[in-house]
Amino acid sequence: MELLWEETPFTRLIFSSSDQAVIEGNIPPTEGRVVREVLDCSAKATINDVLAGENEVNATGSITLTTVAVDESGSTFAFESSANYTHRFEAECVSRGMNASVVPSVHALTVRVGDGTVDMSAVIDLDLRVTTSSPLRVIAGVNGVSDLEKRSFTGTVSHRIELGHDTLRMREELAEDGVNDVILVDGQICVRDTVPEQGGVTVSGVIAFTAICANADGELSQLVRQTPFRERLAVNGFAENIYCRAELNGIALRTLGVEFNLLAMEAEVDFHVYGIQTDTISLPTDMFSPTVGYECLRHDARLLSIERGISLQTSFRETITVPEGMADIDMPIFAAARPVITSVQYTDGTVADGILVTRLVYRSSGGKLYTFTEDIPFSIRLADECLHAVVTGCTASAAITAGGGKMAQLSCNVSLDAELFSVEDVSVVTGLAEREREPMPHGIVICLASEGDCFFDIAKRYSVECEHVKSMNPEACEPLSEGQRLLILT
Repeated sequence: MELLWEETPFTRLIFSSSDQAVIEGNIPPTEGRVVREVLDCSAKATINDVLAGENEVNATGSITLTTVAVDESGSTFAFESSANYTHRFEAECVSRGMNASVVPSVHALTVRVGDGTVDMSAVIDLDLRVTTSSPLRVIAGVNGVSDLEKRSFTGTVSHRIELGHDTLRMREELAEDGVNDVILVDGQICVRDTVPEQGGVTVSGVIAFTAICANADGELSQLVRQTPFRERLAVNGFAENIYCRAELNGIALRTLGVEFNLLAMEAEVDFHVYGIQTDTISLPTDMFSPTVGYECLRHDARLLSIERGISLQTSFRETITVPEGMADIDMPIFAAARPVITSVQYTDGTVADGILVTRLVYRSSGGKLYTFTEDIPFSIRLADECLHAVVTGCTASAAITAGGGKMAQLSCNVSLDAELFSVEDVSVVTGLAEREREPMPHGIVICLASEGDCFFDIAKRYSVECEHVKSMNPEACEPLSEGQRLLILT
């Protein structure tokens, strides 16, 4: 038996998993300063390298912490530090050369002051996805067997291609009174629109930032601004579905002199323009011959199709309460927020649920600084249809709009980037083994179809050609109904 082969390239999902890594360490402040109190600490996790091996995936990354603290003199300052980490996934069916990607996010973060430094413990969620686009070898036919009947899955699969990449620096001057020093600035970027134009695309969106500032007397306040942008990017190629992913590499805010009441905002942004390319494929899912007995050897493939990339932003207001035992709010200072995606639900469309870990810093009537944390739940609808989703980035900010006594009102903003995809399971024929044919009755047979049967199912059951079933039952239409009577001549 000489088998005829063909190779079909398409993206297949091999393995997916979620795991956690725990990172602990000591964070020494910069400039030899001594930490007396931590007002806030935020963290960002990144992946530096991912390598697929035999039944395993190894990832290396880093976590960067930005800490706002008070030193022994009572001055507020901020410093940044980072730590590296490694993580090993046990991944069945994975082999060298496959494409592995890991998306990290900070799940939990705990800091405490110890001997003038900061002790940190962080839990990082790691979402792994392993794919391969290597061609799958499938059966095309058998040499010398002319009556081989074949059923195939025919459909479309789509994958992402990069059309362009650029790093841009943006600068904006802002009017603001009384800012003598900028202690810390944190930013978010959200792409709202990507419009193809001849030879490129125009990307528009908003850079939002919050800053902790001090006046000439050292009094702290929070500055919140949104700066719109509109940039033209060159691309190489075209696709029907085009979207842009933007990443804020860094943001800085500095004074241009108190006498001018001006601030300069500078940001470095990485822009990646992607397109969705769709291909039609045909894969054999079943085979038989009316004259030769065969048994199909199968491979269960998971077809992965990237549907689209999205950038979303949601804003809401929340009132939080000072915990029992803490002093009343006399002067709100600043708020900070860290988003944690807790789940993605698919019951009614695709919805991401999360918690906004919100930190509030305020001053009491006695002049003392107080801080507390409150978890605020939120939801973002990613799609009206039920699709798989990978959240590739999520940032948040919070600002105090009013506060006094036991209550504070916050304005919260969450920006989220995600990739939506679909998965279809297909059992593909990758080999044939000869076997003895089962004896069949001879003569005219009346058979009863099962719900969803097609002519191929009936033909295979009685070892006849599909065209024979059609010609004997010209009024029958696929799919067949439960109990439908068909006439077969064997």
